[in-house]
Amino acid sequence: MNWVAALRSALRALGSNWLRSILTMLGIIIGVAAVITMIAVGGGAQQRQGLVKNSSFGQGQGDHVSSCAYFERSICAPTLRNLASMRS
Repeated sequence: MNWVAALRSALRALGSNWLRSILTMLGIIIGVAAVITMIAVGGGAQQRQGLVKNSSFGQGQGDHVSSCAYFERSICAPTLRNLASMRS
């Protein structure tokens, strides 16, 4: 059987079992998307863990301010100082 006949046979099988073909493609697409999502979540968790490890966690005079080094991008510095002053 040459490659033209094999291709013709494959296309015929896809055409006769179109629902099975669509469901198989959908499963493959969902599976690949799930793997990509899990890799992205794992990479983000490792990056966050690295930021927490590299921050000055628990060092310095204001423990609360230094332990929030990761969140400085989302919380402004004056808010962190107010929180630290409320703690003492």
